[in-house]
Amino acid sequence: MPAVAFFLFIGNGILRAQSILLGWDLPTNSTTNTVLSATNASGVTGPKSIAMASGISPNVYSTDPYAWGGSSWTPNGISPGPNATTNNDYFAFDLTADSGKQVRITGVSRLILQVSQSGPKKWSLLYAEGTNNSEFDPAPLRNYGPFDVTNPTTSGVVLDTDITAQLSAAISNNPILLTAGKTGYFRLVGFGGTGTSGSGRIVANAPAGTWDFALIGTVEEMPKTNQTISFAPFGRRLFGDDPFSPGAMASSGLPVSYVSSDPSVAVVSNNLLVMKKVGTTLITASQAGNGDYYAAPDVSQLLTISQIQPADYLTARYGISTNPGILFHVTNDYKGVLTNLSLDLY
Repeated sequence: MPAVAFFLFIGNGILRAQSILLGWDLPTNSTTNTVLSATNASGVTGPKSIAMASGISPNVYSTDPYAWGGSSWTPNGISPGPNATTNNDYFAFDLTADSGKQVRITGVSRLILQVSQSGPKKWSLLYAEGTNNSEFDPAPLRNYGPFDVTNPTTSGVVLDTDITAQLSAAISNNPILLTAGKTGYFRLVGFGGTGTSGSGRIVANAPAGTWDFALIGTVEEMPKTNQTISFAPFGRRLFGDDPFSPGAMASSGLPVSYVSSDPSVAVVSNNLLVMKKVGTTLITASQAGNGDYYAAPDVSQLLTISQIQPADYLTARYGISTNPGILFHVTNDYKGVLTNLSLDLY
């Protein structure tokens, strides 16, 4: 396997970055659907797998055993979306930035595609975050492409098209920045073929010292980020009310913990406030931080638990059950006619 190349440099005084080459050597004559990356670079969780669409078997021509891909492609189509999940076949992989790091993807080192006469005519590299590989519809976050490939005019013949330069230029003009702890999802999608059985594959067996397919860019060390806690006042709370969430939120999205200054008045259980008696207690919200965030300054709110007053039963916090028209007596009215006397019970 070729070795990953690293180059250490100092950036703007805040970032410390190293170049990254994260690549895949694809198998030839393989019966597997997934290939793991041979590189686990510092700052990137890995190795990560590259896989074909579900249900697609690896297929190579016995006369040209140097590519890896599928042989069942939906015909026609002018774009990879919204057909990127069902009507076209694809290669999929993902990357996760380690804590305290960010990954900047600026291009690819090698991508040669091979197609048959009826295979996919166009390819796009799709990118999304905060989703999974089955949810690229209706559109990805980024669509690099489409790029045309050369389809042969004769059945049974395959041709290679090198789109390294075009794809690298597209990514370079719109780099991918993956922040700490986030996962980026990729799909290389083929579409627009004229038949349903034309091959579409990534050319394998790259020259020595290169990858069959690889992303290039940098991994940068990021300083921790400050965070704050928003914590709204409780308002009037009544003894006997159900346990409730204190409602504080950290700007980082990390979970918040709570402490009560007087557990005899209220305690925290399973991140809910349980009121024990009438009185006051100070509820303090904290977030300790992690590898990416500094600890947030604590924020406190005074919790006052009041005794229920008769007027409280007229408020929306207590449901009212109404039973109208309850018969309680039958009598004669002033004309001697029998009359039903009813009441409404609340």
